[in-house]
Amino acid sequence: MVVSGWSGTGAWTSCALANLDLLRGLAMVVMVLDHVRDFVHTGGVIEDPTDLATTTPGLFATRWITHFCAPTFVFLAGLSVRLQLQRGADPRVLAGSLRRRGLFLVGVEVVLLRPLILFQFDHRLVAFLQVIWKIGVSMCLLSAMLRWRVAVVGGLGLLLVFGLGAVIPHESFLFAPAFSIDAAKVLLLLRGAVPLWNKGPVLACVYPLLPWFGVMALGYATGTLCARAAEVRRRWLLWLGLAATGLFAVLRAVRGYGDPGPWNPRVEGWRAVVSFFRVEKYPPSLQFVAMTLGPVLLFPAFSERLRGDGPLRRLVALGRAPLVFYVLQWPAAHLVSRLFQWLDGQPVGWDRIDFLGDLALPEGCGFSLPVVYLAWSVTLLVITPLTFATERWRTARERGGLWRYV
Repeated sequence: MVVSGWSGTGAWTSCALANLDLLRGLAMVVMVLDHVRDFVHTGGVIEDPTDLATTTPGLFATRWITHFCAPTFVFLAGLSVRLQLQRGADPRVLAGSLRRRGLFLVGVEVVLLRPLILFQFDHRLVAFLQVIWKIGVSMCLLSAMLRWRVAVVGGLGLLLVFGLGAVIPHESFLFAPAFSIDAAKVLLLLRGAVPLWNKGPVLACVYPLLPWFGVMALGYATGTLCARAAEVRRRWLLWLGLAATGLFAVLRAVRGYGDPGPWNPRVEGWRAVVSFFRVEKYPPSLQFVAMTLGPVLLFPAFSERLRGDGPLRRLVALGRAPLVFYVLQWPAAHLVSRLFQWLDGQPVGWDRIDFLGDLALPEGCGFSLPVVYLAWSVTLLVITPLTFATERWRTARERGGLWRYV
């Protein structure tokens, strides 16, 4: 299995490894749906698709299913590191590789993604710190722990996932001056924005580091299951997945610890279901992590015997090229949205949203949810062959330089 972006090699059978790639590939395909919705849907990034007052069952389900993507990427990134160690990788060599790859990912996030996402070069916005940044920095942190006992790394992950809910003040969005305690809170614990100097360019952090590093540490510790026999491994994954899902259900039902927005049993009908599954992602609460990682653990437990061929082969292949796919999907989603605008007679380019100003869309712009799914399909048809072509070009010969981190 080729190390690509934030994927990795492992000690499981080739069939089991293919199903980890299949899980990553599924998450990547679903991820595109959320980003296409940002560009195409009438609400876009303006409205919260989980707001009980304004959402619909279809819109909420469309947003909720994409919640599984980021935890899957981070968890599997940590698990992949453990897989490499169990294959006999030298911890010192692997630590150096993780640091370089992590810094490369941060560079991609800061330098490349902003213009690819927005199609604009606003000097006021330095970068969004999203999925790639938190995976990259988490890799750098994990590289310093490869000689630690696995139980210690896993315990640290549990401490971060279970304990941060008691200390994180879940402000909606925190603006913090640079080189301040609040700026450190934004980067480590909260989502927010940090102006680099007074009225200067802004660094916007959507995925704070520590809660997500906790997820990666849990993935790393779970990688110890790779050394177990297949039946033992499947049994452990089954019980861990059921335990995480059960923890979410119990905490949510009793309106207990682990999320700043308790379930509201007083609402009726489908809104009660929405309220139950509406948990906090920014930053991820304990209930969010339990809700998403439970099925992530159950997937390989139930799918390990599947063969990664036939109709699933393309998903497996996508799972082995996550970084290429992730980068390509942003401009593709944006271009597809503009194509739909042009075909519908809307002003092309109304999606140039001023993220640092007033979030508003021109009246009459945007599309319904069925059109979002159509645009999602078109986007996948564009980026899937481009991803495979890029991978074939990259692996045709052993390319050095930065290409070895792609």
